[in-house]
Amino acid sequence: MIQTDVLQTNSTQPNSIQPTGRGPSILDIAREAQVSPATVSRVLNGTARVKGDKAQRVLEVVDRLNFKPNSNTFARNLLAGRLRAVGVIIPVLHDEFFGTIITGIEERLRAGGVHLLCALGQENGDEELIALETILKGRPDGVIAFADWLPDAPLIELERSGTPVVLLNRSVPELAHHCLRLDNELGGLLATEHLLELGHRRIAHITGSLDRLDVRERYAGYHAALRQAGAVREEALELTGVWSEEIEGGRAAVKRLYGRTKFTAVFAANDWLALGAVQGLRDLGLRVPEDVSVVGFDNRRVTELSAPALTVIDFPRLEMGHLAAEHLLSLLDGLDTPPLPLLTPRLIVRASTAAPPMS
Repeated sequence: MIQTDVLQTNSTQPNSIQPTGRGPSILDIAREAQVSPATVSRVLNGTARVKGDKAQRVLEVVDRLNFKPNSNTFARNLLAGRLRAVGVIIPVLHDEFFGTIITGIEERLRAGGVHLLCALGQENGDEELIALETILKGRPDGVIAFADWLPDAPLIELERSGTPVVLLNRSVPELAHHCLRLDNELGGLLATEHLLELGHRRIAHITGSLDRLDVRERYAGYHAALRQAGAVREEALELTGVWSEEIEGGRAAVKRLYGRTKFTAVFAANDWLALGAVQGLRDLGLRVPEDVSVVGFDNRRVTELSAPALTVIDFPRLEMGHLAAEHLLSLLDGLDTPPLPLLTPRLIVRASTAAPPMS
């Protein structure tokens, strides 16, 4: 069984590369030597030829800053070229959504004899940058990142310097071939079409901040389905800026919406919002699906166990993990790699949707 290391990040100084009390990192060496982190790694590993002046600058900075490689066995083996490793940045591990993606990545890396390093980004730009810095201290051969708020620049620089990068759930034009995403617009379309086909016309939508690409795309799919059906779009039926990973977020949101206008169906942009919406509707004395139908998005296991079982759009998370790892392994082996595809969502109909009540 391949070992998976979860690297500990220090989040007390989000604007500083080097946490207090710790030795210099690869990023510190790279900045001082005016080279990329990958160049520093290649000089230290001796895995590729580096121009003399760059190598000399790196070695001088290493000596001046008294840089010491990690002393653990894994780091020593990695430096000695006995292991290959891939760094993975993921928001959290306690949520089944991300745990399934990690499982998919690990399964394929293990099959390829590659070690996995993991750091948590906490869905925060500062934390994601710290996670990247932490990963780079392990000197990975490549990086897979599910980090929505990490700036594009360090990822582009890392890839251009020779370290392959695969991005999940985001789009960076310079790395377009290596971005793996769900067709979120299709998912929003499928969810809304299902409700329209049942006869609903007043369909509410609860979603997150439109700063997020996946949110915008699901929102666009909702609008596209309404437009194609000739249904009137009403802003009063839409509530944006809500992206809670807790049931209470959806619970409060649906009550707020129902207080300003009535509807017979809700499309919530993630499972937690949908589960919360079911609770909020019950608080209002409404039954699901007899009075109001509810559709979620992602298909966490809890949606099968809820009462009623939730109709959802399935996000193929295990497939995402498998494809991301396979793509990165191909890059590490120097193989021709076609652009990563858009993953296809699918509608899973359960007990939370039905025809609207008779007027």
